[in-house]
Amino acid sequence: MALWSQLMGLPLCHLAVKMATVLEGDGEAPSTMRVSLKELTDAMDTAVYVAEKFPLVVDPTGQATRFLKYQRGTTLMAANPSDMAPDSLRRHLLGALKHGTLLMVNFDTLVTLELEQFFAPDSFPREVFSRQQLFSPEVFGKLLRPAEGDPDAAEFIINDHFKLVVLCRAESPPPLTAKEMCVIRVHLPSEGGKSDGGTADTADFAKLLGVAKETKRNSTELVEAAFDNEVGTVVSCLDKNYDIESEDGHGHTALSEAACQGHRDIVSLLLERGADPNKCNDENRSPLYRAAYNGHLETLQLLLESGGDPRLRSKQGETAYDVAKNAEAQAILAQWDLTKTDKLVEERRKVIEAKWQERITNHVEREQFALMQIHSELLEIAREGKVEELEKRMEQLADEALETGDRPRACADIRDEKGNTLLALAAQFDHVEMVALLVFKGKAFDVQARDLAAASSSVAQKEHATRTAMLARVWKVNVNSRDCKGWTPVAIAVFHEAKKSLRVLLDNGADPNLKNQYNKNAYDFAKDDLDAANNIVKSRAEIRQVLIDWENEHRPAAVVPVTPAVSPEQPPTKAGKPSPKKAVGKSPKRVGSGPGASPTPANASKATDIKAKASKAKKIPPKAPK
Repeated sequence: MALWSQLMGLPLCHLAVKMATVLEGDGEAPSTMRVSLKELTDAMDTAVYVAEKFPLVVDPTGQATRFLKYQRGTTLMAANPSDMAPDSLRRHLLGALKHGTLLMVNFDTLVTLELEQFFAPDSFPREVFSRQQLFSPEVFGKLLRPAEGDPDAAEFIINDHFKLVVLCRAESPPPLTAKEMCVIRVHLPSEGGKSDGGTADTADFAKLLGVAKETKRNSTELVEAAFDNEVGTVVSCLDKNYDIESEDGHGHTALSEAACQGHRDIVSLLLERGADPNKCNDENRSPLYRAAYNGHLETLQLLLESGGDPRLRSKQGETAYDVAKNAEAQAILAQWDLTKTDKLVEERRKVIEAKWQERITNHVEREQFALMQIHSELLEIAREGKVEELEKRMEQLADEALETGDRPRACADIRDEKGNTLLALAAQFDHVEMVALLVFKGKAFDVQARDLAAASSSVAQKEHATRTAMLARVWKVNVNSRDCKGWTPVAIAVFHEAKKSLRVLLDNGADPNLKNQYNKNAYDFAKDDLDAANNIVKSRAEIRQVLIDWENEHRPAAVVPVTPAVSPEQPPTKAGKPSPKKAVGKSPKRVGSGPGASPTPANASKATDIKAKASKAKKIPPKAPK
């Protein structure tokens, strides 16, 4: 996917997360997003699952506080002693963990108060800032009171939807609390481009990418005018800075509608103005597809010569060739050179990037743009599974960081617009070599770096140790990282039935029990697809077997109780019950015949009587029958 299509498709909250990552990286400053109220829910999910921090919502107008008041959860007022009492915090925290609701702490306008002032291991632990630590039985187990009716830690099940939310109406949130959380600033729609003064905001970042506010004004009038072949109206709408990619309710753009109707002049005009020839509607049908379907030969040829890709498939899996109305249209598509399409798409990308370069006014913006290009390149490498290319690129990033003395410009844990890491993308396409590289490389360099650091004495050895440590840093990955909807790489591998990649992930610490935003984990996705009558529509037996095999291999062995040795003269007896009296003349039934066989019931009594008499004569107690 080209850089243009990646960035133009970003939701605003994801742009903000990328902005915060680019601007602040892994430094001490807290990550910050700036969103509207409509985008708040998505931004909170992004904070939890991508930034892996709970949200601190800066809400000067109070609109977000009113909105969250009606969500599932509990609000505690930080200024209210009864709300913030240890037992109150403990009960509300346990309730939110159990039911997967929001636990909101409202600081209102207080700025001198910090959340850490209320921390206590057995009521409101410091680990509340970290999902991973809070969800550990060693941490939440201290909150449970079995004597008061709470379950044990082993029986207490945490709902993965839990979120801790801190609300603040002051412009400057409590600094120590903000440092541990993802700051989300909620603005009114009229304040969309206003800067908060501290860091670059979403509007500035959109301007950097060439998607400033005026280019995002949607116009159905433009779409309808293109459909009706009203050239004057189309020109007027474009001159008013309406978005050339404006859509109707079905995702049809002006170019798509003009191509569908065969309005060649409008198609030519829109392409000259920069319309995307490969932008699809909600059925994933491109302008080229629609032109072929209706047999508009001139429009079809024009779209091909402008970079329209005949390989794109609709949701039904059909290409433009498959639905072409007549033989002439099929002939045009069949004879087209696909290498020319690739060349045209690349040229279009370069033109768009050149326009972005013109918008850059200072070194900071230039650096941000370079970072976005690097991230796009690495994501594309992961999608295509180019192992050697990724190794080479990572070494370049590590060496560059050592030369400049700065942190790396990218690492193996970067994400795309949906929050997918390189590992998740490689697992999705079952690039098992790429998956293995990502999970092993960082670990290997980390171990090697520690060994070298302990043994280094000469200057050359220290330099080698430093470079190895930097490589460990750029290759570091989290095998259980989540995307915007809480999907982990192992769940993605199961969903896409990537058997080889799944096994590598499981063997290297991936947890198949982690649930996503829809409360489903890898085991849920391994179930067969059923229809309304519970008939199997799609069997997932093979991918399910991978999970079963791994589970069997890692299941602890059963403990076999050891039976104590028993003396021949002292037969074992049941505890609490006296040994049954042995009546003379009776013996356990034995079956057999021949010289070494046990006596039959008829002969057994005689044998027992003879032995008893012999024992009495010798004054030796008879032995109990075996």
